Amino acid sequence: MGQVLLVTPLVTALVHGVLHGETRNAYEEAVLLGASPFGAFRKTLVESRVGVTTALMTGFGRVISEIGVSLILGGNILGYTRTMTTAIALESSQGEFAEAMALGMLLLGLVLLLNLAIQATGGAREAV
Repeated sequence: MGQVLLVTPLVTALVHGVLHGETRNAYEEAVLLGASPFGAFRKTLVESRVGVTTALMTGFGRVISEIGVSLILGGNILGYTRTMTTAIALESSQGEFAEAMALGMLLLGLVLLLNLAIQATGGAREAV
C-alpha cells in the first residue's frame, strides 16, 4: 500500500499531462465523429499509448528503486516483507557486498527484460 501511495501522484500527473497534450484533439475529434464518451476516451488512450506507457514505466522505476517505504512500513522480515531492494540494503550493511551486487544485477536484469518486452510489444503495435 505504501508503494501505491508513493507512486500514484507521480503517475497521475504524468498521465494527466499526456492526455491534455496533443491527445485532447483526438478526444474532440472522436466525439465530433459520433463516438460515445467511453469510445472517445478509449480512442484517446490508444492515441496516447506511448506517453501512458512511459508514465507507467516511470512509476514502476520509482517503485522498484524505492527502499524507504518498504523498510518503514513492511520492515525486512524474511519470507514476509523482504523485497529485493531491502535485501540489497541488508546484505550491504552486513558487509556481504558480493551478494548485494548479485542481487542488484539480478534486479537490473529483470527491469531490463521487462523494458525490452514492453518495447517489443509497443513496436509491434506501432507497425500495425
